[in-house]
Amino acid sequence: MNDSDITYTSILSREEDIEIRTGLLSSTPKSSSKSTVFQSYLAKISLRLPLIILGFCVIVDSVFALYVGLLHVRRFREIFGSSIFSTESDLNNVMATGTDQKTPIRQTYIGFDKLYANQSRASVSHPIINLPRASIQVFSTKPKELISQPYNTIMTDNGLVPVYSSRLYVSSQISTLVQFRTIDYGMEDCSLTVTVPQEPTFSGTAQGGTNSSFIVEDFDKKRASQVDVWAVSYAESLLLSSYRMTLSTAPTRRAYLGKLDARTGFTSNISRFPCKPGEYFTFELACPSIKSSESGCGLDVKTVKKEAVGLYLLQYQTV
Repeated sequence: MNDSDITYTSILSREEDIEIRTGLLSSTPKSSSKSTVFQSYLAKISLRLPLIILGFCVIVDSVFALYVGLLHVRRFREIFGSSIFSTESDLNNVMATGTDQKTPIRQTYIGFDKLYANQSRASVSHPIINLPRASIQVFSTKPKELISQPYNTIMTDNGLVPVYSSRLYVSSQISTLVQFRTIDYGMEDCSLTVTVPQEPTFSGTAQGGTNSSFIVEDFDKKRASQVDVWAVSYAESLLLSSYRMTLSTAPTRRAYLGKLDARTGFTSNISRFPCKPGEYFTFELACPSIKSSESGCGLDVKTVKKEAVGLYLLQYQTV
């Protein structure tokens, strides 16, 4: 074999090697393109799958919430009837006063009547002092004008803290609504009571009195004793509607109870009545007329501690 044959053979082998490599290179992009398409498909699925799961959960939660709501509506109708407001006047009354007189107050002492029915009294309980839950002032001569109700607070290291306060303010222009809610079972004999301490504290000074829970702005026993006390028809919480209480929306007077006996150093009973636990009792303090109030009727006192001073209820034992 001469040199030309060797050279020709090497050229052929190089050409074959080039063809083989060219075939390999040409076949590689086909498999790579398939892999790229598959990876793109998996990426789309991985992006859409959380959205699909989230949408499914939202649908399930919505259906469940709707079902629970329907159960509550059905139960509500079983308790209060098919319609809460049977007439348009009922709805207007609720919108005007913020209350629905048809809403029953549920008794918390379930079964206590049977428990104490055949038992003699085993112990004697002292009367419970029941302080006002709310005291609200309204204009006596301006039917639609509101009186801003104070919100009593004190500043502490933890911020503003609400404190107990009850104001009795009566004049020729203003009357006061006072509300109580009876508590405890077997203490169902109530007495509306007023106590004026012997030496009340006058506002703006630490002198002139030893009782710091009874603050006096304007008090004269003759003028205060001219104040009328009325029982009014209002069986819901005054606090819920205090911000919009006016003369036009105030509860109507139901019964006259008498005058406010405001002798210093004396405790007097105004009215005694049966009272079931959990019930609201509301009273109005007002002057008899504008003329009488201008001549000698009115008071402005405030109780700032939970003590038996001012106007309060005494609940006596009945079982």
